[in-house]
Amino acid sequence: MRKGKLFATGSVTLAAAALLAACGSSSSSSSSKPQKLAWTEAAELTMPN
Repeated sequence: MRKGKLFATGSVTLAAAALLAACGSSSSSSSSKPQKLAWTEAAELTMPN
């Protein structure tokens, strides 16, 4: 039982590290053009009675 828990913990840790490494590499590959996010949304504000 202890070996199973150790294997599961190691697998989850390895999967998390691989996921973070994959996400980090995609943002650094497009460093030649900076990305800009512009998001505007109009909303009417009302006061409750």
